[in-house]
Amino acid sequence: MQDFRNRLVIATVILGIAFLGLVSRLWFLQVLKGDEFEAFSRDNRIRIERVPASRGRILDRYGRELVVNRPSFDVYVLPKDAGDVSALCVNLSMVLNEDPKKIEQKIQLASKKNRFKPVLLAQDINRDQLAYIEARRSSLPGLTIEVNNLRQYPHGLLGASFLGYIGKVSEAELLATPELSNNGLVGKTGVEKTWEGSLRGKDGFIQKVTDALGREVNSNLFLKDLVNRQSVPGNDVVMSIDIDLQKAAEDVLALRWFRARLR
Repeated sequence: MQDFRNRLVIATVILGIAFLGLVSRLWFLQVLKGDEFEAFSRDNRIRIERVPASRGRILDRYGRELVVNRPSFDVYVLPKDAGDVSALCVNLSMVLNEDPKKIEQKIQLASKKNRFKPVLLAQDINRDQLAYIEARRSSLPGLTIEVNNLRQYPHGLLGASFLGYIGKVSEAELLATPELSNNGLVGKTGVEKTWEGSLRGKDGFIQKVTDALGREVNSNLFLKDLVNRQSVPGNDVVMSIDIDLQKAAEDVLALRWFRARLR
């Protein structure tokens, strides 16, 4: 009997400690952190921002660069965070030098398709435009700047016929390759298209806590739940082309074409 009473006391103490811990936790969440959690659930959210992968270079047989990358600062807006779209478009038109009605049409058209996907408003803005936008970010809700890669050709048009070019991904390409971004660039012709799978790489992403206007906020709530993934650069493609021989061949062909035109 005494042994049963001892076990009962021990069980009662354990249950009491567990209950006290549960009550303490509920008090902490609902009383001490209640207002903060309520504000977070009402006005804040987690936004996922894409980190584009660097596209691989195209090299000649000796490792000399035929196609490389340069950074492009692109302006996107998330329709669901845009708020007063008309006011946003007026503010953007002053820095992008574009008709505010055209900007608004882009946002509205994208919003009808999917208001949770960012829409590209301007590509490759200059440093002055970038500084203007960053200085006024608080008055431009839903706006994000993404650093993408544009192709650069150190030798101009040399080899353009087989190197090909990249362009915005189409609906058909998105259906065939779901991991592509709806605003991404893919190879359309030539080597860019043939070796797309190797050149493209894998995009990463970062998660940020934002307020109702899409602006990043400093908050320790759910910080441990935020997930980031680094982008994986694309692979370089080394061709059998010798850039010097290619230049000589194209110079000869251009000279013959010019002479033929003179006859």
